[in-house]
Amino acid sequence: MSLLITHNKKLSDFPKRLNHTKRLVGEHRRFSIGLSPGLWGWKKRRICKKILNPLLLFIELAAVYDLKTDTPQFKKISPYVKRRNSRHELDLAGRTWQDFLPILYKPRVFSTIHEIRSSILLACKNGDIPWDKIFREASGPFVVGNPSVGCGTAVLQYTERNLDKGLIYIVIEKINSGLESITIISERNTVLRLFDLATQICQWLRIDHFDIEAKE
Repeated sequence: MSLLITHNKKLSDFPKRLNHTKRLVGEHRRFSIGLSPGLWGWKKRRICKKILNPLLLFIELAAVYDLKTDTPQFKKISPYVKRRNSRHELDLAGRTWQDFLPILYKPRVFSTIHEIRSSILLACKNGDIPWDKIFREASGPFVVGNPSVGCGTAVLQYTERNLDKGLIYIVIEKINSGLESITIISERNTVLRLFDLATQICQWLRIDHFDIEAKE
């Protein structure tokens, strides 16, 4: 599937696609945002500063699924990680996300044949999260047809079991050496409110294999 990032276009510029996407968001209680071009590659510390660190005050649970433990990167952060069932929970007390850069990124290995995927799950209190600042650093919003590809089955099962707790679940998809996208999951009214905000603020629009303008 080809992917194009268009600047100065928002999902709200395409009413038909907006209505279709919003219907899916209401049905599935989730949507995703991609990282904007300014956050790709070596600018990993900007991701921490602009997206992850603003969430620290609201996080009740931070856990990594499918984390590889036989790597030098894991050894660097192992004192702050506790294994619980199928996930590794992170101890964020007194720390910032910069302390966990070894698991957010690793040196790219171009000879790798298969993608190395893992998911970071954040369970956040539904408070005054600075969503406007977060969405300003993102592309989208969009809905992934098969969310288990990006989030992982175990993560989705956990969020579905706990949707009635009034929390907002943020799933960060990690592929190989970088962060790919962020999925936001919550009860219907909350996720639709955040989706409406994202459509107005996200500064880049992801266009997949379809021609979004042709559908207007």
